[in-house]
Amino acid sequence: MKVFKKISLYFEENPKVSYICFACMVLLFRVLMRWWGGELSLEGYDLLGTLMLTAGFVMGDKQRRKNKAMKDKITNELKKK
Repeated sequence: MKVFKKISLYFEENPKVSYICFACMVLLFRVLMRWWGGELSLEGYDLLGTLMLTAGFVMGDKQRRKNKAMKDKITNELKKK
């Protein structure tokens, strides 16, 4: 369990690394599915789809981080009173 916490903390502190990791996983998954289907070729659609999925992930993650920071700030203010 310690290893999972270390990895989680590393990705939390370095969000760009998690975005790159996510993009690589999506691209590898798409290539694997094409290979399994018998039409192994890395086309522009694979890269475009991967970039679109990664952009959605990045936007969602940034929004989550922003909301978490605001929630923590409100919680701290309420504890002071």
